[in-house]
Amino acid sequence: MVSLTKTFWLIFFLEYVSVLTDLPEPFITTSLICSTYQKINGRETKRHMDDCMFGNTCCYSTEYINTKTKREVESGGCEDEYRFMIGTHPIFGSLLPVTTSYICEAGTCIEQTTSDGVARLCACNENNCNEKGINDVIRNYRERVRKGLVKRPPDYGKILEQTMQILLDG
Repeated sequence: MVSLTKTFWLIFFLEYVSVLTDLPEPFITTSLICSTYQKINGRETKRHMDDCMFGNTCCYSTEYINTKTKREVESGGCEDEYRFMIGTHPIFGSLLPVTTSYICEAGTCIEQTTSDGVARLCACNENNCNEKGINDVIRNYRERVRKGLVKRPPDYGKILEQTMQILLDG
């Protein structure tokens, strides 16, 4: 009887292990891989490949060039970092949430100019798509725009302003 019980548990264990090893590839890893990096004045201070948390749909790259001090800061990472960065960024913090989501989902780029400098922001949707930095992401974005695969992000702020003006004018 002991031998029969051991045999049963051995067969059960082998079947259980084979079920675990036969899992389809997408079930094992469904996350996006992005390059998390930071450059200051062209010099890399941090870089690693990041297996982003489940649910991240884009990688981002951003750059800010202060025209007064000539300081240039570029960084990149996963969508969760992107959303945090957008919320706390002095220039991009004013973007509407719908614009922020569109940039990530469509893999687009925007540029904002201030009296102090220029800020550029891009998102992309493939593994390692931000690995070569923002200039490469912009180059890929422009190529997709040229081919008609993606459109510039709409300026929802202006649309909202125009709609409010129409409503106020009656």
